Amino acid sequence: MIEITNLEAFNLEGAFRGLRNPMNSWDKSDSIFGFETEETDKDLIKVNIDWVKVDVPEEVNSQEYFESVKLREMWLKHNGRKYGSNSLGLTPNYFQYAYIGPVDMGLAQRMISAGASDRKFLRQISVCMDIDAPLLWWKEADQYRIATVTNSCSTMHKLASTPITRECFSFSKDLPMECFDVQDTIIDACEDLRLKYNATKDSRYWRALIEILPEGWNQKRTFTCNYETLRTMVDQRKHHRLQEWHDFISELHKLPYADELIFYGLEGVKD
Repeated sequence: MIEITNLEAFNLEGAFRGLRNPMNSWDKSDSIFGFETEETDKDLIKVNIDWVKVDVPEEVNSQEYFESVKLREMWLKHNGRKYGSNSLGLTPNYFQYAYIGPVDMGLAQRMISAGASDRKFLRQISVCMDIDAPLLWWKEADQYRIATVTNSCSTMHKLASTPITRECFSFSKDLPMECFDVQDTIIDACEDLRLKYNATKDSRYWRALIEILPEGWNQKRTFTCNYETLRTMVDQRKHHRLQEWHDFISELHKLPYADELIFYGLEGVKD
């Protein structure tokens, strides 16, 4: 079992601005970035962002309409993708949107195809998520150390504070019947050690509990990384035997422009 919540991306605008730095070609950018409120009676707001011109439908193809806030709002709602909330200290009703134009996307994908040294902009798109997953998955995810940070719920401080039951673990349901008996025995043993530790405060019981705790134990962590790290994880784990990796990769499709950036050019990846 793996559960991902609070999945957000940040700094698409900065990453795509930097993408054009090597050739000083900012004037060729055709992307739009901005903030929108969920409240229907509010206009789209602009926060220190210079808007750039994009192709618009003929019926509204005039400078007067293009310069209007309403037209920018229309483009973001229909072509943009939400990628962050409250990232500048705004109220939770405001969300950050991005519309990546075809010219910018073409440049981005050429840099992606050119290799890691040329797609540095992917490292500037930050991602944050909460992941609840078993220790057996975290052991493998911890192999990705570059540009990643995790802040976990503490096993040391909180393991003994609540009853240890089957719901605390990710156990496969597709197992031989005798395996369930083994699992129940281990769970009962863990709970017995927890109770003895709480009753006596004898650290030997706590040590024994830590030592026999199965790798199916679920742990929640807040995980930060970037699009380049996620691309590496997808490419290296797409054929893994653990179902958790496939579920993790599937969730990444929810990130803005994930298919066009994280998954671009990767073969054999299941949606």
